[in-house]
Amino acid sequence: MINFFLLPFRGLMWLLLGSIFSLPWLIILLPVTTDHWLPYALSYGFECKTKALCKIGKATVNWARGDIELKDVSIFNSQDFHTADCMKFRTIKCKLEPISLLGTCVHVKEMEIDCHQMCFVKQNGSNNFLPLGKLFSGSSKKNFIIDNLIFSFKGFVSIKSYDVTFVRSVEFFAKKNFSFSNVCRDVQEGQTLRADPVQSVESAYNVLGSLFKNERSL
Repeated sequence: MINFFLLPFRGLMWLLLGSIFSLPWLIILLPVTTDHWLPYALSYGFECKTKALCKIGKATVNWARGDIELKDVSIFNSQDFHTADCMKFRTIKCKLEPISLLGTCVHVKEMEIDCHQMCFVKQNGSNNFLPLGKLFSGSSKKNFIIDNLIFSFKGFVSIKSYDVTFVRSVEFFAKKNFSFSNVCRDVQEGQTLRADPVQSVESAYNVLGSLFKNERSL
């Protein structure tokens, strides 16, 4: 007769053995199934870092070439803001050196961002882009450098200001292309991968801010 007091230990033993034997298969299957779990993993990580919701329609990854492509990417403001609109992208393409993921500086050869909607929201002395800026600032074990960064925008830009008594807003159509080289966050001495001067992600961020040229009018 089976001792009922031993049943929990038997279940724990089978769970442990099953995990050990299935671990190699999980390691093998993870790269093969990247297209399926990557959108959810990136969305979850983004939400944990910024408290803003992110939805990714589709992800395509080729680890051999280091190519990553995200389609139909939408970023929504946190619940603290009166409107959820923030940014929408048609595609985000990235070509990197996979081996650099194991080091302290991730090397991105090229990144192309195709954006078609941006909404800047001012509310309670803050704005909805501050959490996005914090995502690329501060201390981190992982730095990055992007050899070529291309940001293309064709769509509508919205600027909304929420006051205690009223709301002011403006919307306009814009079509602009931006190009940057050697963009980094915090590359230390000796980590630069090219001889050209590097520029911080903050400087590129300020240039992209020209899309909100009517911000001061609010």
